[in-house]
Amino acid sequence: MCGLPWLGDPFGLWSLRDLLRSIPPRFITMMGSFKNTQQVFANLDPDVVLPTETMAHMKQNWLGTADLNAKYGFEGVNGQIQRFCKLLDGKITTRELAIRLDELNGRMDDIFEDHVWLQLDPSTSRYYTLAPADIFSEGVCEKFPGSLGELDEAMKCFSLDRPTACVFHLMRVLETVCGSVWASLGVPIALAGDNWGDYKRAISDYLEGRLNPPPTYPRDWKARQPFYDEVHSHLTAVYRAWRNPTMHMEKTYTPKHALAIMEATKSLLESIASHVDETGVYTP
Repeated sequence: MCGLPWLGDPFGLWSLRDLLRSIPPRFITMMGSFKNTQQVFANLDPDVVLPTETMAHMKQNWLGTADLNAKYGFEGVNGQIQRFCKLLDGKITTRELAIRLDELNGRMDDIFEDHVWLQLDPSTSRYYTLAPADIFSEGVCEKFPGSLGELDEAMKCFSLDRPTACVFHLMRVLETVCGSVWASLGVPIALAGDNWGDYKRAISDYLEGRLNPPPTYPRDWKARQPFYDEVHSHLTAVYRAWRNPTMHMEKTYTPKHALAIMEATKSLLESIASHVDETGVYTP
């Protein structure tokens, strides 16, 4: 692996094995060298001037770490290493060397503090790494490509233990697919509403003949009606679980609840995708 994995994809998910494999022994040796050298010189006579040969050897070794710092994303320490090596061109006591090394070690610690890794629950990490087609069906992804981004965000939020955010993104998906179902009925969009709950009620009114003005049903309505009845049943079940206030931040959800809602949404989407695509085209 060339360099650290987060350099190529800073928002990717990397296993502990990936991280351990990505950091070469030379880099680990460099980190230990700074700390060990500082501890050694801190315990020596503070006024001893280092021999020229010792300083030249240290300078050669530490200047060679610049490429490692650049390769693995820690360029911020290079300037301090360069300044430290310039001190080795002159006379320096063990006390001053220990002080400078302590500063360098502190800088290295700061750099590592700036790189934060988030550990995910192994039981839900797959929702971060997998694509929507791996959780939902390929048919859903093919019929509703415009919703893939929201589905992906819902999955990632669930994996990151943000269940209410997961539900929020699923609701946005529902707005799209409900709009597609409504369009497939050939009724003006103005008769529906602004969110998926309004669509659900409008579809119910359509099925029960309560729209004003009354709609003109397709010629093959008897063949289509079982599909729309099934969709309405799914929407009713989902509506009871959501109760539609999350859009207004009036309700929060637990991971268990969010997972149940995701599974219910999955069943609904697969049912809709069996006959309707996101443009509202109905296919028998």
